[in-house]
Amino acid sequence: MNKTLALLALLAGFPLFSNAQVLQGNSPAPKYQAAGETHAHPSPHGGVVHSAGAYHVEAVQQNRLLTLYLYDNKMQPLPTKQVSGAVLVEQQGGPASLTLTPAGNDRLQAQLPTGGAPAGVTVQLSRNGQPFAARFESLALSPAPAAPAAYACPMHPSETSAAPGSCPKCHMALKKRS
Repeated sequence: MNKTLALLALLAGFPLFSNAQVLQGNSPAPKYQAAGETHAHPSPHGGVVHSAGAYHVEAVQQNRLLTLYLYDNKMQPLPTKQVSGAVLVEQQGGPASLTLTPAGNDRLQAQLPTGGAPAGVTVQLSRNGQPFAARFESLALSPAPAAPAAYACPMHPSETSAAPGSCPKCHMALKKRS
C-alpha cells in the first residue's frame, strides 16, 4: 500500500518536473546590468549617475564644462583629494582626451572641446591607486516623469486632469484621486 502511494505521488509530480525543464530550456538568458550603466540613483547635482567599480560617478555638463562627482556604493559623497583621471570625449571632430583637474574638495572638472555635444564620454579614474571607469552615452537626463493626474472621471477612469473639471465624454464631475 505504501509503495503504491509513493509511486502515485511520484507519477503525479513527474509532469511538473518535465514541464519546468522544458520551459526553462526555452527561456531567454537573463540580462545582467553591466558596470557603468545608468540606474535609479538620485542625481544630487542634476547630472547622470553611473556605477564605476565600487563607486558611483555623477557627470554634469554645463555648456562646455564637465564636472564629475564621486560617491561610494551608498551614494555618499567622497572627497576627490586622492582621485586623478582623464576623460575620452567622442564627438564629430574625432575623439579628444582631457585631463581632469580638482575643483574644490568634492569634484573634478574638464573643459570640453568645441564642436557640438559629445556622442559619448568615457571617464577613467584612479582613487588611492585603484583604477575604475564609467561610460556615459549621453550627458542629458531623460525627462522627469509627469506627475500623476489628481482628478479622474468615475465612469471613464482614462479621462484624467490635473485640475478639477468635468469629463469630456459624459460631463460628470471629475473626482479627486486618493
